[in-house]
Amino acid sequence: VKLISRNARPKQVVMMSFFFLFYGLFFFTSDVYYDMPAILAFASMFITGGFLMTFGQLVPSWDSEYYKLFMSQNISYKKYLESKWYLMVVAVAISFVLSTPYIYFGWEIFGMIAAGALFNIGLNTFITLLGGALNRVPIELNTKAKAFSNTNGFNLTQMLIGLPKLVLPMILFYVPYKLVSFNAGLIVLALSGVLGIVFKNFFLNKIERIYQKGKYKTIAAFAEKK
Repeated sequence: VKLISRNARPKQVVMMSFFFLFYGLFFFTSDVYYDMPAILAFASMFITGGFLMTFGQLVPSWDSEYYKLFMSQNISYKKYLESKWYLMVVAVAISFVLSTPYIYFGWEIFGMIAAGALFNIGLNTFITLLGGALNRVPIELNTKAKAFSNTNGFNLTQMLIGLPKLVLPMILFYVPYKLVSFNAGLIVLALSGVLGIVFKNFFLNKIERIYQKGKYKTIAAFAEKK
């Protein structure tokens, strides 16, 4: 939280994530997309997932200036990752509360947003942290003017890991929707998130091992000057 409040680039990224709340307006105001429920599930996930897509995908690069110091202290990787997880969970929860005006489009739409929020909390947060293990490009926290100009932080492997964040919610919703009903799709999407929350420690432990494996490569990469 201090990192966001005291530095220019994190502030700018958080502001950008706020605009994701309005993403649903492009879809829910058009009758065309009501015949494409999988696309609506995608839009619903985006509404509460802005922080994950902007700030979350750049973990641990946000801490690149102090990463070596963090790793030299008696702080476990799991606690570090858990703190980032809770930050993303709070951001999704806040986005969900702010999305309540979407009730105007009906309870089915709002139910989809709620299911998407649970998916973001229970699965997308872990997928985001997993992708972060491959992100070894340092960030200059107070470089506001070039906040989005650096594309070196993205690579093909990260993009492939990021695909489930976009595709998985559509599949989880659409398959039971097609086979059973709309409500079945909502339930499956929501339950996938609930299961992720239940198995939080399992996922964090697995991700921690990946971070530990690349620890010294990450420290060396963050220490390099541009």
